[in-house]
Amino acid sequence: MKAKKKLQLFLWIGAFSFLISGLSIVLIPVLNHTQSDFLRYLPGGLFWLGLILGAISEVLQSVVSRPLQKKSNKRQLPGVIRFGSNLEAWIATGVFVVGALLLAADAFLQYLHPTMAYCIISAALLGLYGHCIADGVHYSCYKKLKEEVDHE
Repeated sequence: MKAKKKLQLFLWIGAFSFLISGLSIVLIPVLNHTQSDFLRYLPGGLFWLGLILGAISEVLQSVVSRPLQKKSNKRQLPGVIRFGSNLEAWIATGVFVVGALLLAADAFLQYLHPTMAYCIISAALLGLYGHCIADGVHYSCYKKLKEEVDHE
């Protein structure tokens, strides 16, 4: 199936782009004290590059999966407000919730080292990205296509 391959490619591109965006936050405390302006701006550039490429990938996924979704006639909510549609989504949501709770606790207690706080922010953001992808319409469409091909 050509549509399945395209959807899979755009899913991987989107996941990798969001991974770059989320992990770029960890570079902030490492590169913040360098003399080079390029290195100080690198985390911000990687963050926005990953975010923009991920968004473009989401649009391309929508174009590819739209005809496949029309076949099912089932209206689905966007991944941001859907919860628990599969195991991957539960794991990603759990990472996000734990990260958000740690950050909220740190806002009041201020017990974390700043570098550790950046790592937790990165993990929480990656959890949010993972939740949106794994609970998303495109991922569920891809999993359904994969199951149909496996049963044939």
